[in-house]
Amino acid sequence: MSGLSTLLSKVPLASSNLATQLASNKSLYKAVSLLANPVDQRVAPRKWLAKGFNDSYYIIKSAYVTEDGKRGVIKGQKVFRGRIQDQGRVRTIRGGLKHFWEPLGPATQSFAIPPPPAPPAAKQSSA
Repeated sequence: MSGLSTLLSKVPLASSNLATQLASNKSLYKAVSLLANPVDQRVAPRKWLAKGFNDSYYIIKSAYVTEDGKRGVIKGQKVFRGRIQDQGRVRTIRGGLKHFWEPLGPATQSFAIPPPPAPPAAKQSSA
């Protein structure tokens, strides 16, 4: 018995509808539409999790999803293997309908674009 089916077997019958939603294959838009507040939540394509990339995910920064959860625009920061990608820029998340997605919970750390390095200070002569 897989871990998910073991978890679902322990769910009471009263919340079996919720258990069905958690176990179903979801597009990115459907997964985000189930979240109460998607901003600063983490989502990952299921194929990354299957390969063992548990520290790879997107942090959602803005989301627009239609009421039926079939279309939308979701932007976020990509974290792959624990490292922020694209210098922390917020990008449109691609592959929303192509892959199955899992919500992972709130982001524990925030990534910001680091400021550019300061120019070197000019040396003063003491003459």
